[in-house]
Amino acid sequence: MGVFHAIQAAFTTGEISPAVAARIDLEKYKSALLTANNVILRAYGGLYKRPGTIFLGKAKYDDKKCIIVKFSFSFDQEYILELGHLYMRVWKDRAYTGVEVETPWEESLLSKLKFTQSADVMYVCSGDKPIQTISRYSETDWRIDTFDFTNGPFETINLDEDNKITPSAQSGTITLNASKESFNNKFVGSLMKISHYIPSKAVKSNSGIGGSIPVGVTWKVITHGTWAGTVSVEQSTDEGVTWHLLRQYTSNSDYNAVESGDVDDKCLIRANASISSGSVTVDLTAYPYTHEGIVKITEYTSPTQVTATVIDKLGSAEATADWYMGAWNDQHGYPSCATFWNDRLCVANTRKNKQTIWMCRTGDYPNFGVEKAGGEVLDDSAITLPLVSRQVHEVKHLVPLADLIAHTAGAEWSISGGDVVSPSTTKATPQNYRGTNDIEPQLVGNRIIYIQQRGNSVRDLGYSYDVDSYTGIDVTLLAKHLVEQNSIVDVTYAQEPDSLLWFVRNDGKILTLTYLREQDVYAWSLQETNGKFEGVCSINGDMQDDVYFVVNRENGRFIEVLDSYKTLETANNYVFMDSSIIVTSESGTNEVTGLEHLEGQEVRILADGQWHPNLTVTNGKLTLQFSAKHIIVGLPYMAKIQTPNLEMQLKDGTLQGRNKKISKVVLRLYNSLNASIGSNFDLMDDIRFDHYSGSGNVPLFTGDKEVQMPNGGFNNEGRICLKHDCPYPFQLQSIAFEVTLGG
Repeated sequence: MGVFHAIQAAFTTGEISPAVAARIDLEKYKSALLTANNVILRAYGGLYKRPGTIFLGKAKYDDKKCIIVKFSFSFDQEYILELGHLYMRVWKDRAYTGVEVETPWEESLLSKLKFTQSADVMYVCSGDKPIQTISRYSETDWRIDTFDFTNGPFETINLDEDNKITPSAQSGTITLNASKESFNNKFVGSLMKISHYIPSKAVKSNSGIGGSIPVGVTWKVITHGTWAGTVSVEQSTDEGVTWHLLRQYTSNSDYNAVESGDVDDKCLIRANASISSGSVTVDLTAYPYTHEGIVKITEYTSPTQVTATVIDKLGSAEATADWYMGAWNDQHGYPSCATFWNDRLCVANTRKNKQTIWMCRTGDYPNFGVEKAGGEVLDDSAITLPLVSRQVHEVKHLVPLADLIAHTAGAEWSISGGDVVSPSTTKATPQNYRGTNDIEPQLVGNRIIYIQQRGNSVRDLGYSYDVDSYTGIDVTLLAKHLVEQNSIVDVTYAQEPDSLLWFVRNDGKILTLTYLREQDVYAWSLQETNGKFEGVCSINGDMQDDVYFVVNRENGRFIEVLDSYKTLETANNYVFMDSSIIVTSESGTNEVTGLEHLEGQEVRILADGQWHPNLTVTNGKLTLQFSAKHIIVGLPYMAKIQTPNLEMQLKDGTLQGRNKKISKVVLRLYNSLNASIGSNFDLMDDIRFDHYSGSGNVPLFTGDKEVQMPNGGFNNEGRICLKHDCPYPFQLQSIAFEVTLGG
């Protein structure tokens, strides 16, 4: 027999799985828990009961799922977008704005949507439909449009020399006729590139303005004769409407020009001779080139004929076998994910090209065309980058860091481009062979948190100078039981106040990960509610991040927000109920209305800090036993923690397996009130807070609370269980144990 003292000074390991609950040799065992339900673990040691949720309103449909997405116009002006079956609604400042917009996305497509944003335009990819944009023009003016591309990308050139396309004209609305079956109705909306070989052309002129000729790359001018005056070579990029000086030559009967040059883009050129004496002959020549025009297919007629609109003028109306079908259409599919990197819109993964990444021209987001000058591809040209691997692993996500990180179903790749990202410098290098599933990775500082392909591991990824590559760890290693039997359907990151990742499971529960890599903290806890969490999203709040939820409850689907973390010394303004509403009255009231969303349910009530007896909502209202000025009504939930088997190193070895009894504990609390304690959850005593009078402003307790344990006898575990199911805060900083060995 003997009495010993021990302490658990932190809880930064979080909940661990039964498979590792015996690993007393791990340093993290000292700060672990066997149960961490409805609590938030703090990166610097303590834990607190999860705040409750505040009811904001109902989703549009009770019987159809919806998702919520952050739209960030600026740091202090962010919105929540509720996206459901063929609609979008806008929420701001914890309220529905009344703005609703029609969308093209059915309920079945919502889980496939991927988002990226630049300024006040959000780009939405699905893989099954063209990329859409969500644009904010004002608080009440939101628009959803199809993102129109001006150029590219295109499939490889037609390889059948006998299959020629004949356009009916070079511009306007035209008909394309194919010599073989080449079209179907899934090509409507697709771009198409048509190339013609344009032979060399020349024109002679004397005084005045001569005739014009088209130039694709190189031109040449030669003057003959003895003349005084100027000869100008002029250029038009708008089909001869306006002309600009390209070159000018001056002679005083002593000079003739011989010069060639290149143009940046297709245009017309002409000579303009202003002669004061003598005579001149100007030979203006355009060298042969390949003219690439672009059309957009607008109507399907037959396998050999479609109608199209010319976007970039064709070089000829002659038949040509040199044509390229667009890479994105209903036939080949559309990009499934997107991001912005180095001022390029980067997209990836169509139904036909699952491993391909496309990058637009620098700063020209609709342009995925390849531009050349002097036969060389320009540095700011668009880039097409296939990820070459032995197996076809579709690109799931693109994450912009210093390098572009491509997450595929089988590996993680880094795409680097040197100081200037260009077609000649960009290269892709595999980093890990883990694979990623469909849930969007989260950026936490300079690290990426992502879910492995099978969904049973969450990993981080970041650059390591030690190995000169991107690497990371399995942050679920000690808590596999939380992810093994379920899948994750949504995730968000809230930086303030506790660096938390919120993972929604398919069973309607949430896993919360406290993640602070520099302190080696990755601690898990489980959040439950009276209903099912279905979606989560975080945006900037007043002093900390606001975490919004889609919750499927008994009376419908609701949009709710997590109450903020507080450090008040009285209980009145804390919210520790779910789907709650807050009613204030200057003179006091005992009537609470606006509770239709809780109809027929027994609810918890806090009235001026007093725990009012539970009532059942009838006709959307309650009548309290007394009047109050500040009333909170909502659904109850319970917080539970359980410490692992107590471990101490004694003179004769470990404490494991020995009979022992924890007779007394000292709980170091902060702004807390009420709890139950025991060696298991079946035998528990309430902790008394004698300073609480039960009336007036309810004070909270801060300090060391000494508690005698229920007489559960000796056992070989030595665990502490705490339960908190009242509408008050509870924040635990450490537990000190008084242990009797023997029995």
